[in-house]
Amino acid sequence: MLRIILTSEGTEGDVSPVWAIARALAQRGHRVSLVTHRAFVQRFQVDGFDVHAMDSGSDYDGFLGACEGLNDPRTAASVFRDHFLPWARTGAAILQSLVEDSPEAILVTNATPGIAARLVSAAQGLPLVALCTYPDNLRTAALVELMVCERLRDHVSALAHSYGIRTDLRSWWRTPARQLALWPRWFFDGSTFGCLHTGFCWTERASKLDDLPPPRPRDVLITGGSATLAGAQFIEVATRGCDIAGTNALLVSRHFKPPPGSAVEHQSHVASMTVAIARSRIVINHGGMGTIGQCLDAGKPQLLLAHGGDRPFNARLVQSSGAGISLPRNRWTGDEVAAAIRDLLAYARDQPTFTRASGPNLAIERSCDLIERVGVERCDLLAHQRSLKDHEESSA
Repeated sequence: MLRIILTSEGTEGDVSPVWAIARALAQRGHRVSLVTHRAFVQRFQVDGFDVHAMDSGSDYDGFLGACEGLNDPRTAASVFRDHFLPWARTGAAILQSLVEDSPEAILVTNATPGIAARLVSAAQGLPLVALCTYPDNLRTAALVELMVCERLRDHVSALAHSYGIRTDLRSWWRTPARQLALWPRWFFDGSTFGCLHTGFCWTERASKLDDLPPPRPRDVLITGGSATLAGAQFIEVATRGCDIAGTNALLVSRHFKPPPGSAVEHQSHVASMTVAIARSRIVINHGGMGTIGQCLDAGKPQLLLAHGGDRPFNARLVQSSGAGISLPRNRWTGDEVAAAIRDLLAYARDQPTFTRASGPNLAIERSCDLIERVGVERCDLLAHQRSLKDHEESSA
């Protein structure tokens, strides 16, 4: 049995894959803890699972409202300073208490930002596994390093010094970690960055269809993710395109509603996004990796209206794979969106079984296998060190 402690911060698309892996590791018999946002604690505390909150609910709601600032390099540092750094301070304190008397522990974290896990890994000499949940974790690593180690230098230095870390910040930030890419290699090859691929990971499966009453059939599902990253313009142009195309559409968003006069139906929540995707013919989304992976697994063509952060690159990857259409922001008009909707609905009719994902269960199992490998290596190293110490003492 291994001692594995995971930490995850961000939106639903960042946290859900980590939770899926944490739960699977616990089901394998390991002693597992997860440090994440209070908003997820009640959902994750199933069967006595050990979950710890790094924030208050109001803190997280404030982040969801402010995280559109991550779309702009000029404001991203302030989002990190106001939200991610306080979470790192609290999260690191929780991690520190969890690893006490557990020299065999391994830490697992989102690759970005992952500050708390990096602090405790360096302070305690524990191995670190970084989960890359989207390709831009790799492509923008240098920019994140610049922001953390230069623009936020004073804040991060003070935090690092409180854990006895006196090395140069860039050296600390580059501490070697085993990196796992939570998407298949065909989507984007991360092996050149030293990543091992697992596949798309999330917590639900389309087999849950039978567990819920069938809703009214939908031509189009519109989702902008769990935060405000998609923006109001995404909602406006997506609903306008559906109205022009005359489709039966549903918008799921806790932050935005359809414009007045739109025929698009609105729900702030659904019982299962996986089920909602599976019961729609096509999906309009903002390019988040969680939604993309579920659409690919369900075989649903996608219209991607992506802006800011990693999402435009994700959208181009979907289009290049033949799984959807990506419209750049300069083509966000009602007529352009309506034309794309009609094309995708025709494609869905002619190619109803399209899918290229490997399935979440297999990806989660691969992730667990690779994390276990790190844990076994750690235990072997500690056993070797104990053997050497015993030999030295017996020879003295």
